[in-house]
Amino acid sequence: MYNMNADAVEQKQNLLNELSNFIIGDLYDLQLYHDTLLFLLAYPSNKKILEQTKRNIEQLNKLLENFSMKAPELKKWKLMKSGMAFTELRSCFSYTITKWLSANFKSNVSFYSAEADTETIKSVFRQLLPVGVCEKYFEEDYSVEKLAQTISSDKKTNVLKWVLTQFENEFLNENTREQLFGLLKTYVCWKHDSTTPSRTNAHGIAKNIFFQNNQPILKGVDLRKEVESKKFKKIKLNFQSKENLTSTARGILCSLYRETDPVTYASITETELFEMDRGVSVALYYMEPNRRLPLESYVGYLAFRNNIPIAYGGAWVFQRRARFGINVLPSFRGGESAFIFSQLIKLYYHHSGVNYFNIEPYQIGQKNPDGIKSGAFWFYHRMGFRPLQIDLAKIAEQEFEKIQKDKTYRTERKTLIKLADAELMIDFSSKTLKCLLPNELIEKLQLHVSKNYDGNFNAYSTVARHIIFKQFKKEKRKIPVTINSDLLSEMCMYIDLISKGKQLKKHELKLISKAIQSKCSGAECDFIRLLQKNKALFF
Repeated sequence: MYNMNADAVEQKQNLLNELSNFIIGDLYDLQLYHDTLLFLLAYPSNKKILEQTKRNIEQLNKLLENFSMKAPELKKWKLMKSGMAFTELRSCFSYTITKWLSANFKSNVSFYSAEADTETIKSVFRQLLPVGVCEKYFEEDYSVEKLAQTISSDKKTNVLKWVLTQFENEFLNENTREQLFGLLKTYVCWKHDSTTPSRTNAHGIAKNIFFQNNQPILKGVDLRKEVESKKFKKIKLNFQSKENLTSTARGILCSLYRETDPVTYASITETELFEMDRGVSVALYYMEPNRRLPLESYVGYLAFRNNIPIAYGGAWVFQRRARFGINVLPSFRGGESAFIFSQLIKLYYHHSGVNYFNIEPYQIGQKNPDGIKSGAFWFYHRMGFRPLQIDLAKIAEQEFEKIQKDKTYRTERKTLIKLADAELMIDFSSKTLKCLLPNELIEKLQLHVSKNYDGNFNAYSTVARHIIFKQFKKEKRKIPVTINSDLLSEMCMYIDLISKGKQLKKHELKLISKAIQSKCSGAECDFIRLLQKNKALFF
């Protein structure tokens, strides 16, 4: 199928013409047909194939719409996790995503259930409702649905809207709001139509389309060679385009019953889009200031191939290092996964200034049976990643020799489980700069607070903030206005810890001022670059 000779292209064209009259029968065949069309949109042989595939997708949309209106509930239920247009998904999401769904898709989103027990429901709503209301109604046992109907005095009340309204309590900070909402375990039902960002209809906005034109699917790639090439460009985006890219990422992840923090808590104005090689484009997502980490910068992404979403993940960037994760969507695992990965690494290397990458252990099978089953370790090994642990590096070397000698050889499961504990890394720098890692800084903070403040982080936070503020005041330098006081306080602890209580110099205070401003209320990418240019920060 992947050899793009003239006969194969003609055969593909004929099959698409025949399937334009596709009739929904077996539901497995339906999903296979749907995913095949998406694959053809991502990897079109030529313009004619692309246009025909688009027509088939339009026809499939109509079939799915008709199916959603006429099919028995049992059949519709079997498509619930497909993420296709005109199907439903029922899941428990964060407060932020639930609110986003309710605000943007209104009648298509409704309350389905809440799994919290009665006592948890009471505990949560005691934080949200007036004391008198709680005293009156909480003598009885209530479900979330019954509570909403009773307090609103309306059996037809929109339960989801009522719940979300209660959580708009001004006395809750964002973290507390999310945690309380999570305790309810609220499930919503989202009905996809032709306008919602489902797997069928969620697209990117890059302009360049890459046609295979008799070229085979790339199965291997020289990662170092790809990273050396700076062949990509940033696309200028208006706010609407950034909002559309964020909506697409949220829709795709919801359809997969997933969330990632950079997408859920996206700072929409910071969203970026890059056109890479061979039809690949990548959207980068940065988190809102009130959700950011004090040291690392969690930068998420959604990768497209000819505007079809094919992979998502992110990197935890600190100075020039990053922990990296990738998830290729199931429909595209037969495509150019290695090449897509190389484009992502290239982008983070050139744009985010990362030259040292670690692969998250989950990716290679740690507490992840699918990673073991797929032999994910070898995917990264072939790309040039190696275990830092000497014993695991030796095992990997011995196993790889066996694979090279015998193409039928397969690494035993127990060996892959061992290798899943590896800290896989690759270094693109000529000289790796030694620095304290976030976990090492966190450990130092924990030991310092345990030893000197009886484990009271709040006490040390107050002291550290006072020390830093006092130094700023002495040098007549104002602390930048921040929308995240908690993050500022945590940063002050690390700054004081590293400076060991000493008086900071003017140029150091200037740098710290910029770091605080960019992290707490500015652009996350500015913070990333500041740490890379000024190695003394958090060193």
